[in-house]
Amino acid sequence: MLFTTVSKLQADYILEVSRIPDFLSKMVAKYPITISNFTYPGQQHNRLFEAEYDHIKPGDTCYDYNASRLMTRPTRVGNNPLIYYGLIASDNQIIKHDGTRDQLARELGILYFKTEAAG
Repeated sequence: MLFTTVSKLQADYILEVSRIPDFLSKMVAKYPITISNFTYPGQQHNRLFEAEYDHIKPGDTCYDYNASRLMTRPTRVGNNPLIYYGLIASDNQIIKHDGTRDQLARELGILYFKTEAAG
């Protein structure tokens, strides 16, 4: 039943205009405190580093790392959320080595790694 429901949601998302931006706008208008959690901060804050570039300083932000190791990506058209369907891996430990993360993603078809959901 869950698979059927997800398949229908996926088909609706492809075939119809997404209502997610409208839902988010109404939510932010009604609850302004949600702005920082549910609005797109802009592409300048979406930083992706090369997988081989290790982030080894605990507590640092991505702004503390070498900007020359940033990946170049095409400018995204629009700011509406995109939905991806696939596996989410959950554990109680952070994968600090990007090469290991990328290998697991390739071998197991994982789209996203999440630690907070492990509990």
